[in-house]
Amino acid sequence: MRPNTRLGSSNNAELIGDIMKKLILPLVLVAFTFCGCETTKDQLAGWKQVSGVSYLDNKAISDDVQKYIKHELPVDKVGDAPGGVVPWSQAIRDIILFEDGTGQHAVRISVDRRSRMYYFALIYDKSNVRVKVLKWRTKWYFNPGC
Repeated sequence: MRPNTRLGSSNNAELIGDIMKKLILPLVLVAFTFCGCETTKDQLAGWKQVSGVSYLDNKAISDDVQKYIKHELPVDKVGDAPGGVVPWSQAIRDIILFEDGTGQHAVRISVDRRSRMYYFALIYDKSNVRVKVLKWRTKWYFNPGC
């Protein structure tokens, strides 16, 4: 009796099903995990947002923040942009004042760039002198044009 060559086709279907379950499904789950809006560790955890007061109310801090935005925020090199660059200052979402309870202040600059939120926290001592800059960002997020 001649062997049935079609028997192998059911084994192929099982093999394809196994590949789908063991390889493709986990890859899809990983892709959805990394496209979420979950943030990395907030560098200002424990600091309190100052209500009713703006960083603009303190001239020393305000001048330093404006200097940081103008001279130290990154720029993207884009061939068709005027001058070949796009300053990140054009994508600032908000600028918020924080305090830590010991007299230090922080100003957090939020920048929405290339499907990520970037944060720059300028830390000031009790004399309103910048002593440190902290930087962090969110994971990639998907924004379908909303």
